[in-house]
Amino acid sequence: YTRTVTTTAEGGLQTTFTIPQVAVNDTWVVTAESVVSFPFNVTTQPAPVPTDQTALFSQTQIFLVDDSGGPVGCGATMVPHTIAINPTPAPLTAALNALFNGTNRIYPGTNLVNVFYNSTLQVSGISITNRVARIELSGSLLLAGVCEDPLVIEQITRTATQFSTIDSVEIFLNGQPIQGVLSGA
Repeated sequence: YTRTVTTTAEGGLQTTFTIPQVAVNDTWVVTAESVVSFPFNVTTQPAPVPTDQTALFSQTQIFLVDDSGGPVGCGATMVPHTIAINPTPAPLTAALNALFNGTNRIYPGTNLVNVFYNSTLQVSGISITNRVARIELSGSLLLAGVCEDPLVIEQITRTATQFSTIDSVEIFLNGQPIQGVLSGA
């Protein structure tokens, strides 16, 4: 059999198993990362393929920094900014890519700061378990100083928790918890 893992439009994790034709009328149980399914029977009817384009997101929010005063870092607040994205069932990945691909300190069309403008980050993976998003990043994080450390965590956290399937995040950079990588740690 083969196994495919994707994210749903709501940010949930969906696993698809392709079971060989010789398994028809057999009973299977699937175990995935310590989660065990209920027994199910393999049938000859293929599952319907969703064709509903409304399950795709064409816009999302990213959170940017207003550094004119506030409780985050050395006096900042997080401000949501709606952006258009290519239609996708994975809006969190698209939102994070928009943050990481910016090359200007002031995000275009706003007076808001994007602390990732000088970094070369990529989303390596996102998994959601029990409403906790584990966000795996790779690349380099270049910041202006310790005042930006909490802004990094807050920009990613606020961008991720806008989705109803996510309550909190764990952020990893090159396999290490991001808190240990930041200069103020």
